[in-house]
Amino acid sequence: MNGKKSTRKIETGFPLPVIKTNLPGTSIVNWTTRFLTVYGNLFDSKETVTSDPNRIFMKLRLGLRFMFCGLDIVWERLLKQIVLLPYRMFFGYRISINKNCTAIISEFPSIETGCGTNIQIWCYNQETIRFLWINGNFGKGILSRSQPTWEGRYKKHLENTDSELYVEEITLERRAKKYGSKSALSKNYSLVTSTEASYMEPIRLTLCETLFLSTALGCLVVVDEKNNKVELCDLWKKILFSTNKLITWDHDILVEYAAYYYYRSRGWVVRPGLKFALDFILYKDGPQSNHSQFGVKIIKVSEGIKSNRETDFELRLLHSLNRICSQVKKTLIICYVHVPDCGTVPNLPLIDVSNYKITEIRTSRFNPDQNR
Repeated sequence: MNGKKSTRKIETGFPLPVIKTNLPGTSIVNWTTRFLTVYGNLFDSKETVTSDPNRIFMKLRLGLRFMFCGLDIVWERLLKQIVLLPYRMFFGYRISINKNCTAIISEFPSIETGCGTNIQIWCYNQETIRFLWINGNFGKGILSRSQPTWEGRYKKHLENTDSELYVEEITLERRAKKYGSKSALSKNYSLVTSTEASYMEPIRLTLCETLFLSTALGCLVVVDEKNNKVELCDLWKKILFSTNKLITWDHDILVEYAAYYYYRSRGWVVRPGLKFALDFILYKDGPQSNHSQFGVKIIKVSEGIKSNRETDFELRLLHSLNRICSQVKKTLIICYVHVPDCGTVPNLPLIDVSNYKITEIRTSRFNPDQNR
């Protein structure tokens, strides 16, 4: 990360000094995708994971030296930074901007607030669903916990085989042992009528996932319900206007997108953290491989605005989140997103997010029995 560090305390509502560091703009993400289009033959286009990243980086060094003679030192430093990151996001899986995935945007009035619109992004195409899940674990199946596995579970039910055990089945067995069988609920199956559908389990993309795939990676095309293409600038406006008609740098969705971009550009698989009262949870390889290691709580920081006690990040909330994370064996990360001058209006689509600055504070729960 670039930029000078400053230990000057900023009004954040959190009683710790904050060190500002620049958020990398498009240096990692867009540089990687541009390189893939030129040297796509260096990477496996199948669904396999690269087992030896050193072999790929050797080819990268040779290609960069051939392209940029005299800049070996600069590129070597860049490669050393990239090699420290989880490499599977960009180099293990095939993510190409030439792949056009399709999603449908749905708009309807917000029931919770009574004003504004509610935006939902859906993917119904099986090829798109499979591609987005394999290449970064994007989206969530509406009939599954994360990965869309309903079709496989249904086929297994029809064949009555025990070839593969899915996560949802493990959960049902565990709950059945804990709470016993619910015979009364099983009788309700006869009351359900069946209807035909082209695909039973679409995936739903979050707003940050949609903006990241369509803007940073450029592999997603969004259409409306009449199959008309939604231009990138209009997509950003629709998503931002759904919560706030005033588009400034401190817009909640822009701040969340900056944090999402930050962790995705470092190779982490970012998933929603609502289940743990957090904004994000971070996986190294995805939810299908292991449990998430970190939970992220985003705090918006504006230097020109004084701290307000009503909106401060209180220590009581910090202890609560720490307790939740410790119970599920996760590490809590407080992610401060420093908002630039709120007097200027950001240009949409927001391709370069380097105006934002990120500060991370890793916290741990103090246990008097273990830490005295």
